[in-house]
Amino acid sequence: MNAEQWKKVQTLFKEIVDLEPDQRTLRLESVKTEDPLLYDELYSLLSADSQETSLLDGFAIERVDLSDLVPMDGVQVGPYRVAEKIGTGGMGNVYLAHRVQGGFEQTVALKLTKYGMGTPRAIEHFEAERSILASLQHPNIARLIDGGITDEGRPWFAMEYVQGENLISWCDRLSLPVKKRLKLFLKVCEAVQYAHKNLIVHRDLKPANIMVTGEDTDPQVRLLDFGIAQILEGPDDPGSERRAMTRAYASPEQRDGRPTSTSSDIYSLGVILHQLLSGCHPDPKFRSEGCLPSPVDRELEAICGMALTEDPERRFESASEMSDEIRSWLNERPVSVYSKAPLYRAGKWLKRNRAASFIGIFSIISIIILVFIYTMELKSETERAQSEADRATRIASVLGSSLLSIDPMQNQGQELTALGMVDMSSAYINTELKEDPRTRAELLILMADVYANLIALEKADSISALAVGLWKESQQDTTSFTYINMLADRSIILDKAGKYDEAMDVMQQALSLANENLEPGSLEFASVYLDYTYHLDVNQDYARADSVLRLVEPIYENNAEEAGQTYDDFVFYMGTNYRRLGEYELAEEYLFRSLELSRARYPGIHEKIASTLNHISSLYQNMGRYEDAISYAIDAHEMRLEIFGPGHLNTIAAHSNTARAYGGAGRLEESAETYRDVLTIFREEYGNENFYIAGILQSYGNVYLRMEEYAQAEEIMREALDHSERLLPADHIRQAYPLKGLAEALRGQQRCDEAMPFAERAYTLRSNQLPGDHPELMTTRYTLGRCLWDLDRQDEAETHLRDALAFFRDNPERFESQIRELEALGL
Repeated sequence: MNAEQWKKVQTLFKEIVDLEPDQRTLRLESVKTEDPLLYDELYSLLSADSQETSLLDGFAIERVDLSDLVPMDGVQVGPYRVAEKIGTGGMGNVYLAHRVQGGFEQTVALKLTKYGMGTPRAIEHFEAERSILASLQHPNIARLIDGGITDEGRPWFAMEYVQGENLISWCDRLSLPVKKRLKLFLKVCEAVQYAHKNLIVHRDLKPANIMVTGEDTDPQVRLLDFGIAQILEGPDDPGSERRAMTRAYASPEQRDGRPTSTSSDIYSLGVILHQLLSGCHPDPKFRSEGCLPSPVDRELEAICGMALTEDPERRFESASEMSDEIRSWLNERPVSVYSKAPLYRAGKWLKRNRAASFIGIFSIISIIILVFIYTMELKSETERAQSEADRATRIASVLGSSLLSIDPMQNQGQELTALGMVDMSSAYINTELKEDPRTRAELLILMADVYANLIALEKADSISALAVGLWKESQQDTTSFTYINMLADRSIILDKAGKYDEAMDVMQQALSLANENLEPGSLEFASVYLDYTYHLDVNQDYARADSVLRLVEPIYENNAEEAGQTYDDFVFYMGTNYRRLGEYELAEEYLFRSLELSRARYPGIHEKIASTLNHISSLYQNMGRYEDAISYAIDAHEMRLEIFGPGHLNTIAAHSNTARAYGGAGRLEESAETYRDVLTIFREEYGNENFYIAGILQSYGNVYLRMEEYAQAEEIMREALDHSERLLPADHIRQAYPLKGLAEALRGQQRCDEAMPFAERAYTLRSNQLPGDHPELMTTRYTLGRCLWDLDRQDEAETHLRDALAFFRDNPERFESQIRELEALGL
């Protein structure tokens, strides 16, 4: 049957369907006489229509798909020529088509109503569908490109053609672990939430409508086919309520023909999530034959269960609420739909803060061990040995009670903190070891290091000061390595607390004592100077750090085996400092050597490995190798998540580095989203009054500079500068980061007169403290020069801009846009 014949069938069907039975019989007899073929087709359609069906199903003729009878291949629809049929949607068929008009090539997914569906209701639905899709602009939703009505009255629209693999098939093919599956599923939830916020329900969510595109290492999720979506505030279409769905993924209210809402999509998401995790549909009657579901984590099962509740009112209120629970599971936080019991929440805290818990417990155990060793050293003095052994037993007993306090049953669900555990240990030391200042001082400096690692910097400062004071007041040997090392530790703590001048004074004392009392070629001597490089790194004095590292290099290279882990640290510091100096080939050599050493010493996962991975990522960002940088940053972040949980400062640092790598690669939305996550986690764990916030904000603001959203960048940079000015000395070189960023944000808004003071301050700080060809100094000179140029001060600007351009030309991959801009100025 051809299209012309089908039009005759349509016309006759509409003429006859409403006739009285006797009149219908007479008219059919006349058709049979005129055209027996048409009679047979018409009779079968009228018979199907007379079957006992709900009015909601519409006319039988509307269910006929004549695509197989009337081929579409080669037919032109609007500016597109159909290539082949690739699918069938709720109200129409989908074809692969190519643009043949308009002067450019384009491949689309072309959607048409089926033959016989050019009714006013169908046309109205398709026009609404076009309107809906045109309003949806989201990176995870396939976009509408074009649309119209054919000469035959058939609505059509062209959608972005997405080549990929459905979500579940893609995950199964790569045997993707649960966490990576969930991260992809979160993108689906984000797209659905976006549609819901725009008052649009998808109503046919299923794996076939969720495609994964791109490389296996960098997947992108795209939602397809909003062909049965409805505008919530618009009129309900009862005809589509029954037809337009896939029963295996439809909510109970859809299958029963009841009104639907966003909650129907939540149900479908629950089905997809369960299938994604278990490998099988949650309802046995919809499973493929022989499908045996894999076990699903109990907390994730609870999330699925909440979404799959029969009563729509008891499901998640939104896709974002469902996402929040999934993120809680990923971040090892309590999943509220699973349990709200205090014991469960305490257990989640311990798991999430395994490193912090370990620090607290380890500090207690370390005290016991140190006191035990101290006691054993006195065993030659029988009476005193007995007394000290009793003391060790007493310490073990009291600290054993401290360990019991970690038990959630003892805490009755009260929030546990590593800081509380360390406070308890410190209080015990100060109370029980009052008469033993030497042991007390040694243990307090250990506690100070723990406090510093927990970002309790004021306590770390006061405890380390107390330790040094006790040692001196009790007239212990101030020329010993123990005391010198104590001073070096205190200097590092002061640096972390932002007390740089005091840190330098204490480090100078340590260096002076080391030079006077330690063997210059000894490992003890080298370790003090290695600690000194930390101070130099914090203050960005990389040239002096290089000199110090070269000083101790022969000591470590000649005593590598004896130095053990400290030798590994030395190699790592060499790599990081070469990176800071811009010596990227040497940095790569040392960092990969460090990685090899750490993996040999610590098979499996370890912070030393994660730290090196993170610095390799930073190196590759410096070198412009951003995709490599992303890979190493993600590896470092995932390893630290496994070791520490999400709230530890080291994990946050790797997470932030991942955001920075995304930004370098031009993946700015991902970068901004990751920085937002970093800020949220950091503020939850450490509050807002912390120097590290300034660095995160400054990096976050840089993303908006890259997006050319200068007002938003200005707001973030001002907040970063406020933190820096309150928490750092005025001449600290790290002040230059937000100063330069704020200058760029203001310049982007043509406010160069306001930008100049900030650009000048950044230039002064960096020119006084960095080598003349340092990349950060050169980019600052570029910013300052552009401000001067825009203020018609070209003579002053040219010196800065010509020097910057020469540097940029030596690094064209990183500074391509700046080179083009400066050359356009005639420089």
